[in-house]
Amino acid sequence: MGKIIEYRLESNDVAKKLDNDLVDLIQISAVTLDKKLGDPVKIKSLKLSFVADDDFDVPQSHRQIISKGKDNNLVMEIKRDFIVKNGKALLPDERKRSLASSISTPADNPKIIALASKIVGDAPTDFEKASRIVKWIFTNLEKTMAKNSDNAFDILDKKAGDCTEHTLLFVTLARAVGMPSREVGGIAYMAGEKIPKMAWHAWAEFHDGKQWLTADPTWNQTLVDGTHIKFSEGSTDLKWLNILGGLTLQVIDFQKD
Repeated sequence: MGKIIEYRLESNDVAKKLDNDLVDLIQISAVTLDKKLGDPVKIKSLKLSFVADDDFDVPQSHRQIISKGKDNNLVMEIKRDFIVKNGKALLPDERKRSLASSISTPADNPKIIALASKIVGDAPTDFEKASRIVKWIFTNLEKTMAKNSDNAFDILDKKAGDCTEHTLLFVTLARAVGMPSREVGGIAYMAGEKIPKMAWHAWAEFHDGKQWLTADPTWNQTLVDGTHIKFSEGSTDLKWLNILGGLTLQVIDFQKD
């Protein structure tokens, strides 16, 4: 079992409609599994044996734990995201960074603030605010790789995009209503594939005052399922892609609803 690289030939008309960089990224990042997992939404936890390059440290969190396995392999246990009992507030610098506006994420723009405020309405908690933003984006954006946007206004104008656009818009809207948020990247289980595989995916995290929680507006999940494996934080942190060529994954166990 190992990494699989897919090459597809498309007609010129089709190729022109696709964002070639993203398509290549998804194809090259596909990592086969030795077992089918079924519907990822139902996965509560997933335990994998894996081997990766020595110079890369896989991030750990309350839902993603790394331990030593057999034969120098590592064991990764991923859980459906959950709320911890005892959290921790963000440090001032991190909070400021996670609320910042930019050309890509114009969270301080009055039009963005008005839209975000309308979406969240009278939501009493940050979790509920995030859930409403996730649902709005999932409902209002077409799922396509034919629309490539690098800022929230362009995404709202086209009302379409892939996981990167969905995630960028979530981060912008969340920051606009005062929720620290950030983009994250990694791999997730691709449902419906003939060969079971994990592939490149992007989603978001928001801080509710006590912890970082996950939001995947592309898949309409406010707490992501147990197949989302995080490798990076931020839209420019892509060095983790270098490990995919040497990454092997083997399913040890998984729990479903």
